[in-house]
Amino acid sequence: MKKILLFVFLLIFVVTDQQAQEVVETGGFAYGIKGGPSLGTQKYSTGSREVLFAPHVIGFIESLPFDGKFSLFAQAGFHVRGSAFRNQRWTNIDNGTFFNASKEFKYRNIALSLGAKQIKPLGDKNSFYYFLGLRGEYTVSTNLVSFEEILDPNNNTFSSLSWPATNYVRNLNYGGIVGGGVELSLSEFIGLVIELSINPDFSLQYRQPQIQSRNIPEQFIKNNTLELSVGFRFQRIVEYID
Repeated sequence: MKKILLFVFLLIFVVTDQQAQEVVETGGFAYGIKGGPSLGTQKYSTGSREVLFAPHVIGFIESLPFDGKFSLFAQAGFHVRGSAFRNQRWTNIDNGTFFNASKEFKYRNIALSLGAKQIKPLGDKNSFYYFLGLRGEYTVSTNLVSFEEILDPNNNTFSSLSWPATNYVRNLNYGGIVGGGVELSLSEFIGLVIELSINPDFSLQYRQPQIQSRNIPEQFIKNNTLELSVGFRFQRIVEYID
């Protein structure tokens, strides 16, 4: 009798455990931080500028992949947009030639991006992905004040003939983000992320109307930035048991 009762108990335990496994549902999300160098370029209406080298840092969160292929993400970061003016040769009124000191025009922006990523397996544990999203930015500060000069007694500031001025910076901007990368598994819940992205603006970072008193034409500036990011991705799994 004891053997029969033990057998029945074991049978009930196995069946109950199997049913419990069948009602377990998994969910969760992944989050992390990444950063690295940026190559900033700007399209000027009145000429071209050179690349600005600057850092960026980003925090992100994303859903776990649906069917292992597709996920949604949100990220917020600090970015330095801008361009540079280097080794420009000038000629003065005496036909003398000199090189102007290098100048970097920096727009320090906070960005929020939302988008989706497509994930493909890369071996047993690793993966590669590409993504597309929309981005909004707010300019918290610039270094343009160092290039300004006072032109009238009312303390109105304008740039010189060559440099932008803070008066005409547009703080709110928007654009896109597109790129791709690889995720290398370090453990069951931790991954190393290496990513390359392009961040073109759809709006203008800067718009200056024509200044007739100095014969300065209208000028506008639009950002585009190439970013290389390296960081860590942490995965959080949640099990729901009914």
